Amino acid sequence: MAAGAQEKTPAEVYFDKGKLHLRSKDDNFHLWFDNRINIESAVYSPTESVDGLTSKTNKDLEEDDGQFRFSNGTIIRRARFGIKATLYEKWFAELDVDFANNEVEIKEMFMGYRFSDHWNVKMGNFKVPMSMERVTSSKYLMSAERPMPVEAFADGRRLGIAGTGWGKGWWASAGAFGRSVDILQKERNRGNDGWALAARAALSPVNNDDMTIHIGGYANYQTPSHEGTEDFNQPPINNTPMITGLCCINSIVPFLLKAFFTIFVAFEINNTIFICCF
Repeated sequence: MAAGAQEKTPAEVYFDKGKLHLRSKDDNFHLWFDNRINIESAVYSPTESVDGLTSKTNKDLEEDDGQFRFSNGTIIRRARFGIKATLYEKWFAELDVDFANNEVEIKEMFMGYRFSDHWNVKMGNFKVPMSMERVTSSKYLMSAERPMPVEAFADGRRLGIAGTGWGKGWWASAGAFGRSVDILQKERNRGNDGWALAARAALSPVNNDDMTIHIGGYANYQTPSHEGTEDFNQPPINNTPMITGLCCINSIVPFLLKAFFTIFVAFEINNTIFICCF
């Protein structure tokens, strides 16, 4: 072998459950692709003149009459290109990009370290540990979209660091987060970032072939950001911290019936807003 030449590591290429994998013979490097496309179609009746409903202004149109309309048609809801990898057994990484709506959007982009088979820490852009429906990948959802309470109260993806652990019948995760990637890039004069602390825990007292009972809850403390203020030194317009929480019970039986009950309670103590969901 010539001086200074680097020895090549042999690798194998194979398909597993429809995914393309590349793995080194010594198992130090493992890379695979996790891609999917979701297409949604809808037909409504009536499509317009719905009493009491108006649409928000569409800033992409020169003229918008504000008329509410259900839009019949087909869209590409998700077009994901994902790459996942493990390095030297302990390190792991993921890059997940979405091309829906003819735009490029970073979804998952993180790197982590696995201390054991049941405990790891990761840093980057990923989902805040909150609702079960939110942290569950869209490829495993039981319906096309997540429930409205989840969209209203559960956070999405943010830049941050979090630790996760699990065992027989339990799962827990907690972390500290900043703002989301898309907001960082779209706001020219965004000012100081807010920050958040989030934690989620779940128990499965019953988990067998006949039934699974999932009991979970989360808490989130979040400070507001300077929403594009002209002066970076000025405080946000609304500088009230917000705390949200959720506790829910899910029961899944072989017939794929799912029970989800939610009660919302909001109150304020010492200029801090508490929103609890049970």
